[in-house]
Amino acid sequence: MRRLKQMACVFGLAGLMSSAQALAEFAGDVNFIGGARELLDDEVWGVVGVDRQIPLGVEAHFGRTGVPIFAEVGLQASFDKKDSSVEATGLVGEIYAGVLLAPLHGQRFNPYIGLGYTQILAYVERFNTDDEDSSGGLYIHAGINFEPAPNFILGLDFRFVRETDLTVFRTNTDADYQQLALTAGYRWGGPKAVKASAAAPQIAAVTPAPSAAPKIDSASAAAPVAPAAVPKALVPGAARVEVVSALRYAPKRDAAVERALVPGTAIELSVRKSNAEGAWWYATALGATGWVHEAHVTQQPSQ
Repeated sequence: MRRLKQMACVFGLAGLMSSAQALAEFAGDVNFIGGARELLDDEVWGVVGVDRQIPLGVEAHFGRTGVPIFAEVGLQASFDKKDSSVEATGLVGEIYAGVLLAPLHGQRFNPYIGLGYTQILAYVERFNTDDEDSSGGLYIHAGINFEPAPNFILGLDFRFVRETDLTVFRTNTDADYQQLALTAGYRWGGPKAVKASAAAPQIAAVTPAPSAAPKIDSASAAAPVAPAAVPKALVPGAARVEVVSALRYAPKRDAAVERALVPGTAIELSVRKSNAEGAWWYATALGATGWVHEAHVTQQPSQ
């Protein structure tokens, strides 16, 4: 049992990484897990009668906005107790780390697949004696998340663990299992994809109106001409919207609108990205996050 406590402490330290949600360029989620687990080896688990267990756990993912690959860490424990002529108890705890592929993270429906390494601790008690052993193993899981409300996610997860090797009560066995679980958690970072409404303004290219060339007479020709003021480059920080614009799910003019913006709206710029349509900023305004075109914002003082 002491090993389980140590594993819980390690995961608690990993949980401190959730402070990344304060940075707009990072994204991720934390999920609580509960379901049904079947241990596949009958040499110990089936004989004792504790092969069908109830797992509980927590799993977290950390990555960068716009990148579909996330780091994954988790902690799970499953338990079963047999109350009959022979009392028996089975417990399997694990801490694991791997990678998760979630190409639609932040959208309402988000399918995913993950894999990695898990460290298993198995404990069995019967006939008033107990034994335990630990082993490494490999896991793979897949599922889908649904976001019924902003940043709140529900999901269905299928998980498989293989390649474990244990010796319990002098019997060679393993802790390989298959599992079906429901998940519930919180997502942060990355704009939420929504359909653009009819009321949302469309962003038009900003093209300066042509003006007539000034006439130059002989008197003014000799006078030196002051160079035109060059706007300062934008930097992360406070800014304001100059024209009708919008926060968008992706740095594209035809991407879904997260929040419509009007001139004068205060906006906080975080991350700059350039593509064929120009420069974009990942920004926060009016309680929403998304991408805004650089030509539509300024950090110059208002006139």
